[in-house]
Amino acid sequence: MSSVFLLPRALSVSEPRCPIEAIYQFGDSISDTGNQIRDHPVLYYAARLPYGQTYFHDKPTGRWSDGLLMIDYIAMDLKLPLLNPYLDKNTSFNNGVNFAVAASTALDDWFFAARNIPVKWANNNAPLKVQLNWFKTYLNSSVCQSNTDCARKLRRSIVILETGSNDYSYALFQGKSIQEVQTYIRDIVGAIVDAVRVGFEPRSTLKACCGTGGLYNFDKNLTKVCGAPGVPVCPNPDQHISWDGTHLTQNVNCHMSEFLINDTLSRIRCTQ
Repeated sequence: MSSVFLLPRALSVSEPRCPIEAIYQFGDSISDTGNQIRDHPVLYYAARLPYGQTYFHDKPTGRWSDGLLMIDYIAMDLKLPLLNPYLDKNTSFNNGVNFAVAASTALDDWFFAARNIPVKWANNNAPLKVQLNWFKTYLNSSVCQSNTDCARKLRRSIVILETGSNDYSYALFQGKSIQEVQTYIRDIVGAIVDAVRVGFEPRSTLKACCGTGGLYNFDKNLTKVCGAPGVPVCPNPDQHISWDGTHLTQNVNCHMSEFLINDTLSRIRCTQ
C-alpha cells in the first residue's frame, strides 16, 4: 500500500495547526466508503452484514471492515463529517469527497493486459487515473471558478492517496513474480505489529474474524468468504487484526489512524 499525504505547507512548530476544511481521498478498499457498491450492490459483500456491524449496526455502507476505516478516524480528528463516496450523487461534498474504489489499482488496465494478468475483480472499478479524472470533474463543476480560486480553497484541504496493494495481489494470485509489477508499496507491517502490542489477542494475529477454512479462517478459493451464507463471525472483532482475511478490523483501523494522525497531521500549519 502506498500512502501519500499532500498537506498545507509545514511551518514552525510555534504556529497553530491549520483548520482543515476538506479531505479528498483516493485509493482502494482500505479507504472506500461506498463507491464500489454503487455500481452493482448485490455483487459485493460489503453492501450487506456483517460488514459495518460494529459501528453502523444494521446499515452496512460499503466499507470493507466491521466498522470505521482509517479515513473515518482522520476526518473525525479534524472535526469533519465522514467522507461521502463520489458515486453517491445525492449527498453533500461540502467537506470533501472520497474517490477510493475497492479492488482498484494504481496502474491502468493495459499494464496488466500486456502481462497477461487478469484483473476481473476490478472490471467495474476505477484505477487511479479514473479517480483523478473524477477529481478534476468535481473541481470544475462544483468547487472552482478559476485556477486561483481552486488554489485558495485547496490550501485548507488534505489530499490522501492510498493505493498499490491490488497491483501486487492480482499478479501474485496468477503466479507472477513480484518484479513484474513496478509500483511503490509502503510497508504497514510494523504498524500492525505495534497494534498487537496494545491489546490484540496474539493467537488471532493472522486469523480472520469473519470467515472459514484452514488455519486462518479464510477460504482461498473465495467461495465461502465473509458475508456469504453460513460463514461465521467471531464474537470479539476488537481482538482481531484481520476482519475478513484481506481487510482490517475497525479496532486496527483506529490504531493505524492514530499513527497517521500523530505522524503526519500534527505537522499541519496554516499558510497565507
